[in-house]
Amino acid sequence: MNNNFSSKVKLFTLLTLSTLAVFVFGAALLIKPTESRLSGKVIYTDRTAVEDAVINILAEDDLSLVTSGITETDGTFRFKELSAGEYYLSIQLMDQTQKVYGPFRIEDGKSHLVIKPLTLPVPAQEIKVVVSTASVNTAS
Repeated sequence: MNNNFSSKVKLFTLLTLSTLAVFVFGAALLIKPTESRLSGKVIYTDRTAVEDAVINILAEDDLSLVTSGITETDGTFRFKELSAGEYYLSIQLMDQTQKVYGPFRIEDGKSHLVIKPLTLPVPAQEIKVVVSTASVNTAS
């Protein structure tokens, strides 16, 4: 009888530990990490999308680079997994000076901050004039 009781205790312990393990691992799968996101769009003053602009997320306290990305063909950008805090956002195009916007506040926990469209001036169109010298035959 003592052996039967010992087997029942071992079985009960095994079932309890198995149930606890399933609960802990199951809860870990259901709990998603907190993820703060930041997104927006960059357009020119004529309302066309700014493609391939470099977007930098800068720390508010010392303007150090946190992360960077490039705008899509429709001018949109997205950043994921930002820590809570205040940030500046800079936009850099090849032919234009860098523009800095902000600060923007990312809240604790799962949040998504959508920035209203950021507008840049339409770049000046460069006009190229090609001058070639040609010999002109004149009749005498």
